[in-house]
Amino acid sequence: MGAGPHTLDVRHELARWRGRAGDAAGAAAEFAEVVVDRRRVLGPEHPDTVKSVRAPAHWREQPGPHSHIVQ
Repeated sequence: MGAGPHTLDVRHELARWRGRAGDAAGAAAEFAEVVVDRRRVLGPEHPDTVKSVRAPAHWREQPGPHSHIVQ
């Protein structure tokens, strides 16, 4: 997949919307891939890289689609 800065922005947003659509695990996995590419393209300290590094943790903490059954 292409890894220019604008493409990485789009991939970040797609992962975010995937999570908002209810696929938290898929969002976390997508963000993990974006992080690898952002580190390579932008560097580990770039603000966009840092933003993507934090995102998978947020989505891993979200309840799954059937979590209401376990309550």
